[in-house]
Amino acid sequence: FRKQGGSVTNNPVLNARIDWTPLEGSVFFITAYQRQEVSALNEGQIYNVKGIAAGLTQRLGGNWAASLDAGYETASYVYDSGSDAPARKDRIWFVRPAINYQFNDQLDGSLYYQASDDDSTDSNFGYDSAVTGVELNYKF
Repeated sequence: FRKQGGSVTNNPVLNARIDWTPLEGSVFFITAYQRQEVSALNEGQIYNVKGIAAGLTQRLGGNWAASLDAGYETASYVYDSGSDAPARKDRIWFVRPAINYQFNDQLDGSLYYQASDDDSTDSNFGYDSAVTGVELNYKF
């Protein structure tokens, strides 16, 4: 429950994930989530986030693997009278192919490309994005 001003909202938190290994060296996942966040831009404004994502990782041989993740998310911003922040709804999708390398049990890395799009009801917040990057992960 979240109380803002004189009103109380009820937005349950959900985070569910299923992993499946249909064949040796292949992993498929699907995840769904729902939560409530506080806006970083407008103090006191809250928004509801709901989304789903899925992905597949396939071992290629040796320490190499390829992965493809994709997802869709909605963010519904609630009008906040304290900051006069308007209500809006964002619809965001992404797709992220990557090539992964496992250096050892603690260290892995990826070279990825991510395309995403935010179709917002407020034109000041919509965007199209294409990013290429390198990611390194170390497990302690």
